[in-house]
Amino acid sequence: MIKKLLTIIAFLPTFAISQHIIKGTFSPADDYNWIILYKVNPTTTDYVKNAKVSAEGSVEISMDSSSVEGVYKIVYAI
Repeated sequence: MIKKLLTIIAFLPTFAISQHIIKGTFSPADDYNWIILYKVNPTTTDYVKNAKVSAEGSVEISMDSSSVEGVYKIVYAI
């Protein structure tokens, strides 16, 4: 019982904050300049945000509190 409780407590912060930031690293960094985030709907794809890829290849997009659950896609090789 204690082991299950400790496991839940250990992973609780991960579930609470994991969906508010999208971040990653592109390699090689020179090949990517921008990423574009779209929300996928049954009939359309809606633009959400874009972000510039840093010189090291890292990128981070913060999601708004008004963002809804769903499927999102990132376009990065344009």
